[in-house]
Amino acid sequence: MINRYFWRLEDAKTGEPVTLPQRLADFRGESWTVYDGTPPRQPGSSGHVFVKAEDDRTREFYPTVFGLAWRLRPELATAALLMARGGSFAKHIGQAYLAADTDNTWRLLEAFPDLFTRYLNEVTHEKD
Repeated sequence: MINRYFWRLEDAKTGEPVTLPQRLADFRGESWTVYDGTPPRQPGSSGHVFVKAEDDRTREFYPTVFGLAWRLRPELATAALLMARGGSFAKHIGQAYLAADTDNTWRLLEAFPDLFTRYLNEVTHEKD
């Protein structure tokens, strides 16, 4: 499974990131607070979001119920560009990421999470 750190929950139409917890309406107009979720485990999956109702009921839904989607962080492409300027191994992995289709992007992230995390942290200025 790809590192959760590589994912971002966002509005499927606008691409705007969701700030958790966030109050949203489902496709029926019912109000829920989205407080967490799990990103997809494989290509073609959608992952889940965890929500709470006003009466404290909790549920798990597909993100599409709220017009949301789990997407790989856009900063990963910038991290891959940075990798492509790095040492020999990182350079080739970064170039492979930039050329990869969806399935192979997943394979690279699963195979080299530490390498991608290191360069993603450089791009975002975050700590491990």
